[in-house]
Amino acid sequence: MGEIVFAVVVEVQRRVDKKKRRSWPAYVASLHARLGCRVDLLVVCPDQKVADWAASPIVISLSQSTIHPVAFGPAQTPVITDPETARRLPELTVLSTLAHANRSNPIPLFEALFAALEAIDSAQAGIYHDFVRGVLPAASRKLLEDLVSTTKDRYFSDWARQQHAEGMAEGEARSLITVLTARGIEVSDEARATITACTDLEQLDQWIQRAAVAERIEDLGGSLAG
Repeated sequence: MGEIVFAVVVEVQRRVDKKKRRSWPAYVASLHARLGCRVDLLVVCPDQKVADWAASPIVISLSQSTIHPVAFGPAQTPVITDPETARRLPELTVLSTLAHANRSNPIPLFEALFAALEAIDSAQAGIYHDFVRGVLPAASRKLLEDLVSTTKDRYFSDWARQQHAEGMAEGEARSLITVLTARGIEVSDEARATITACTDLEQLDQWIQRAAVAERIEDLGGSLAG
């Protein structure tokens, strides 16, 4: 292994938090002490106002020792909508989707995103997919999910549709458990495991309908009947 000459501390910052600006210099100093090389701080911000705040210098001593964060916000993030570009730059495409998802028409961004995810290792793609779904605003997330479920576009493979189906199943399972809990129906660990492991959307929907009138978990039927 060659000599390490440069390192980067990466932080994702979604909102202004003054405490984090007190922590960042410690992260930089700790990595510098461990590796003995130059260290920069990169702050990735979906919101430009947060990026502008994060980019201001952090003065840490009377001698004006200063940390200069490098902030990466929407203004610094290119808009990637070309599938070929997305395949070559998958990580940048993920950042592009997050930074510009509030555009009036984010569909080209989503098409590029799935082109990028299908060009990389499926395990890594799954991590990126889950991260994007978790961070997107609700309206943008619904557009993404609707696009995957309805389009026949060549950029949406079986993998993409499977990721969408699994995400929908997780949401349905959470809704079912919420309904059962709200109605005071005891959900055993075994029943909870069965519900969360279910990927059959039709079965989950059936359970949710029955949960509205059920008196106990067994009333839902199927594999929950005991």
